[in-house]
Amino acid sequence: MFYGNRKALMNIKNYVLLDQLDTLGHKCFLFKGIKGLGKSIAANSLAKKLLCISKDLNCKCQSCYHFDNSTHPDLFIIKPSGSSIKKEQVLFINQEISTSATLSKYKIFIIDDADKMSVSAQTSLLKVLEEQEGNNIFILIAHNNLLPTIESRMNTITFLPINDLEVKSFLEEKKYSLFEKEILSCATNGQIGEIIRISKGEKFQAFVEFIKKLFSLSSKSKYDIIELFGEIKEKNPYSFYNIYKDYLLAFFNILSQIFFDIMYINLDQYSVIHFQSMIDILIKYKGSYSLNRLDIILQNIQNCNDLLNTGKLTTNEYFSLITILKEDKK
Repeated sequence: MFYGNRKALMNIKNYVLLDQLDTLGHKCFLFKGIKGLGKSIAANSLAKKLLCISKDLNCKCQSCYHFDNSTHPDLFIIKPSGSSIKKEQVLFINQEISTSATLSKYKIFIIDDADKMSVSAQTSLLKVLEEQEGNNIFILIAHNNLLPTIESRMNTITFLPINDLEVKSFLEEKKYSLFEKEILSCATNGQIGEIIRISKGEKFQAFVEFIKKLFSLSSKSKYDIIELFGEIKEKNPYSFYNIYKDYLLAFFNILSQIFFDIMYINLDQYSVIHFQSMIDILIKYKGSYSLNRLDIILQNIQNCNDLLNTGKLTTNEYFSLITILKEDKK
């Protein structure tokens, strides 16, 4: 089942159901949005529908058979070779568009992670798009911007993070504990793909146990959330970073939510607290942090989150955050 982005899906379906494809000046689509929103699923679904010979519901035609078995002669999926999509891969496309489809009406080229094309690859693709004729369809999947000259030739369909109700609906169908649902719903910014990736990771349960420690107050200190970070830095500074580096974005989102919940506690806004399963523990933090101090902490977390999103977060910034958090116990 596909969650969210109903507008995007309806736009895609209209090209098939209303037979609008042949009216387009450019049979080129750009599925654009952050990772984990189902762009690849949607691209493959569109490709299968367009390649289908009979168009019947639950079709078992020869085209659909080959599609399901990844042997369709008219479908080409281009992915990064190493860290990028190279010019040579685009030149391969240029060779293929010169011949007719074998089984279906169209030849379809899906370029996954299209924003990872090198500049020379994008320049070559632009030439392909300008000169190509016939029944060739391009579906580009991108998380970031492409050259404006390429995007101007695309029928762009934007995918957005799904809302909280849709995330909740997805999680309700899964056999997670309430605490695990609370972790996953705030960790992934409405990205179902990220929820699946994180929850299926071999370290997920260990990660959940670590997050539980963030809530584990001792009778001696009001600041166990902060002290835990100090312990990480002083005893084994690289332990968390190395073990959970694939979970860092989720971790910062969760950490931010915890401090937001502490802020809501200070403001007596109990109904909007996210971690309802931990509310009895969170209440004990009331008065531990001033609103000004919470604002500083949240901004520092956001700064690290921004660095992580741009690929610029290093261990130095990570440990600087820990130091800042320790100093913010006022």
